[in-house]
Amino acid sequence: MNNIKDGSVFCYNHQGKGSAYVKALNDAGFRNVAASQAQIILIDIDNPGRVNTLIPKLKTGASRLFIYPHAARPGIAWDGLFPSSPYTTAQFVAADGHVDILRAYGYSKPLHVAGWSYSPIESFKPCEKPHKILFAPIHPTRSGFLSKLDKDINAATFSRLLKLAKNGDIVLTVRYIRGIEGNGLTKERYVTYIEGKTNLNFEHARRADLVVGHQTYAYTSVALGIPTLMMSEDTPPRNGGSEDTFKFVSSWEKYRDILMYPLDILAVDDTLGLIRAAGRSDEMIMDWRRRIIGKEFCPSQVVEAVKSYL
Repeated sequence: MNNIKDGSVFCYNHQGKGSAYVKALNDAGFRNVAASQAQIILIDIDNPGRVNTLIPKLKTGASRLFIYPHAARPGIAWDGLFPSSPYTTAQFVAADGHVDILRAYGYSKPLHVAGWSYSPIESFKPCEKPHKILFAPIHPTRSGFLSKLDKDINAATFSRLLKLAKNGDIVLTVRYIRGIEGNGLTKERYVTYIEGKTNLNFEHARRADLVVGHQTYAYTSVALGIPTLMMSEDTPPRNGGSEDTFKFVSSWEKYRDILMYPLDILAVDDTLGLIRAAGRSDEMIMDWRRRIIGKEFCPSQVVEAVKSYL
């Protein structure tokens, strides 16, 4: 029996990242129901672990499956890391640069630009000499795995910042998730440590003069107008739950110049000079921010896109 209800929605709300999409549909009259009854299903990634239980009703065409952004970084999961589900209807992305990247490596499902949903978009907040530095290292998975490569990137970045902290050039705070050692770091004098959570709370970033980070935390810092550096941007995106399953994307050369953030703390020798340059002006990142962060989230674009498939 078909128990799908028209005008209904279910969201697998990964770390609260689907909330803006659910609200947009609720405000347009869609009702929240169980997955087994939903006409519209929102999900952060269509890998088998997420989709398998939904396949019976997706096969009938009674439900439509939409992807919202799993992370702030453009979706590279389908570039050799996971297969795209044949039952996915369309994918929402934050900005035009995300479309360019997915199309560059051959992603074929429909794409809809919905705007930046992770935070407000705010003007750049210049700081002549950034002193309060927040470092948000690459964090382990829920199982506690973090590749040696990513631990080494964290450690190399931390080493540069720790040297500046010892010299009195900066005050350093490390916001870590799932254990300091699990991030490839150590407890040191001259450093304040804060345990964070995998949610969309950026209060610690707002207190800093400059953020050093990777992926969602760093991208959102840029959106909030906080001077930001990223790290090892020339290393291809990767994924894995163990060293045995760890792998890189397949088509990095096709979109690396679109994706790479212009200010990389590991790409120059003068770390303090780079910090101060990043604090003074956003000139070097303006084009990247326009393409990758884009504009504010637009609920009506989500609603119109969803309705076009019904």
